[in-house]
Amino acid sequence: MKVAFIGRGLHVASTRYRIVIPAMQLQRLGHEITKDAPIIVFNKSGVSQEVLDLYEKKIYDVCDDNFDCPMRGPEYRRYIEEANAVTVNSECMRFIVHQKTGRVATVIPDPYEHPEWEPSWGEGLLWFGHWTNLKDLDRTGLKATVLTDARNVPPGHTAEILARTPHELWTHEAMDKALKSHAIVVIPTGRAIAKSANRLIESVMAGKFVVAEPLPAYEEFSGLMWVGDMKAGVEWAQGHRDECLERVKACQAYIKKKFSPERIGLMWERLLSSI
Repeated sequence: MKVAFIGRGLHVASTRYRIVIPAMQLQRLGHEITKDAPIIVFNKSGVSQEVLDLYEKKIYDVCDDNFDCPMRGPEYRRYIEEANAVTVNSECMRFIVHQKTGRVATVIPDPYEHPEWEPSWGEGLLWFGHWTNLKDLDRTGLKATVLTDARNVPPGHTAEILARTPHELWTHEAMDKALKSHAIVVIPTGRAIAKSANRLIESVMAGKFVVAEPLPAYEEFSGLMWVGDMKAGVEWAQGHRDECLERVKACQAYIKKKFSPERIGLMWERLLSSI
């Protein structure tokens, strides 16, 4: 099978999870990833109609709820209407796509990207993400090291510099350094309830205990990681270090079984074969 994939650059997490890793796994399964293909898989926005018209079949991947955005919403709806199939990264996003467009999407989870590290403990709390989501961390009142565009870190936080420009917000090296040195990863929940669990999954695979606010995608991890009030979770984790590390190990085993790149590659293969 020949398939084309279009993303927005490796600094965008959704490109790595939804474009790069699936393409690599499909290659491993014997498929050819090439622009000269009858099928295209694309996500986000900005793909021209001229490009889409080159392909017989189209799969549009939705991983952000931008349907009510005046600029992106109409484009999302146009892509979905034209697509032969729609994919999403969570059950909650599947519900939103159906609610907004009437289309029934296929859920394909984000695979883990980070290699498995032994559970470990460090110093303090770590938050990572785009600087526009820092307001969610500030709301919790927790003091954490922040990995984001250093120029936008508000006072009161210790900033790890990921990059010098807003277009290079993420590197493996900066991420690994921060994960190794901190004790707990904190993940407050913003307005986007349809997000996948990829930040929790990556943190756990790096050997870290996660304290997160409720999110539909986090529910299946709530028996191992802390999902609830974050201040209470941090306090509990700090007093139960050994249990936290045991939970991380158990959660890694669960993630490797359900979110492996190999399993996700097979899910993409089944979908592509069906159209």
